[in-house]
Amino acid sequence: MSFVDSGKLGFYAGGLLTTAAFYGLGAFWRRHSSITPSALVKVLNSQLQKNPRVIEKLGADLRPAKFTAYAYSGGLRYGKDVEGWFPVAYSTPVLELMYQLNGNKSSAMVSTKVSKKNGQLVYHSLALDTNLGETLLIYGTQADVVYKGIVRLR
Repeated sequence: MSFVDSGKLGFYAGGLLTTAAFYGLGAFWRRHSSITPSALVKVLNSQLQKNPRVIEKLGADLRPAKFTAYAYSGGLRYGKDVEGWFPVAYSTPVLELMYQLNGNKSSAMVSTKVSKKNGQLVYHSLALDTNLGETLLIYGTQADVVYKGIVRLR
């Protein structure tokens, strides 16, 4: 093996390792900063099953129904949406989620607005609209609630 061949081999090996490192860093960053709706539903259900007000209104056996709606905003933006000379910008990812929760006594629509900061979920609002017309605020204020009782369960 000549000096030129070992130089080429080193160049290609370095390029391959650098590419793998960038892909690994990108996968870690995406996992660290994104919010998955199905995982958020599981986290919210475990929190709501421990809340005494929710258990009193809905019953002890809480199960999510099949209806789920969400809107995801923020994250990495490209192109014409970005102001300035550099066409890439990042804003905090925010997930607005609404899903149906069934209990022994009653049903409710759970609506929440969650962002992710430093890998941790930050709750801006979490509210339950029961089918009896009551609203239970767990996090946030009435002004922060995403879906203000527009959906009634029958």
